[in-house]
Amino acid sequence: MKTKILTLLLFCASVVTVAQDRYQGANPNRISVGINIIDDTFTKTHKLADATAQWNAALYPSKFSYERWISTNFSLEATISMNKYKKGKLIDGWINQRDLSYFAFDVNAKFDLNNIIDKIIDIEYNFDPYLIGGFGLTDVGNLETYITTNYGFGTNLWFGSECFGCRNSTFTDNLGIFVQVQGKSSFVQKKFGNEIQYSAGLIYRF
Repeated sequence: MKTKILTLLLFCASVVTVAQDRYQGANPNRISVGINIIDDTFTKTHKLADATAQWNAALYPSKFSYERWISTNFSLEATISMNKYKKGKLIDGWINQRDLSYFAFDVNAKFDLNNIIDKIIDIEYNFDPYLIGGFGLTDVGNLETYITTNYGFGTNLWFGSECFGCRNSTFTDNLGIFVQVQGKSSFVQKKFGNEIQYSAGLIYRF
């Protein structure tokens, strides 16, 4: 797994290096930290909000991301997520028999929807909705690492909107919260299936 993660890290670093030459807007970097909840059996039960039976929650800092804008509408993000599949929870439709550690490394591209919203409505707002697409590596219980295709959506809500991109903006102006829903589908469906990851936390742009 370490080799696969290192390969993804090197790929991410190379793309970000190219991006720095292409896009030099103010505050092109973003870091975030938050919590995550994983539902790894929704596609079996079709019960989206069954928190008691299906949700594995890590209610401590368990999701860390670095994001770099590569154009006006696109950014690239690298994320590390940690969680635990708890004994007695439904995993892929089966009752989990023991606690299992969860670790994932994801590289996602994000498409910002602000330009589309601006063409539809002409009002002031301080949130950035976006779509997600990418790939990741997931390991459950240190048993076997598998590759996933990622997709989803989310939004950033900024505490200070007037000074976005300003060189003299304050710390609070560039601080916000994010909320995100991400689907993760493995390349080997019969063995690993799909999962949904809900996450939320703090984000800072600089």
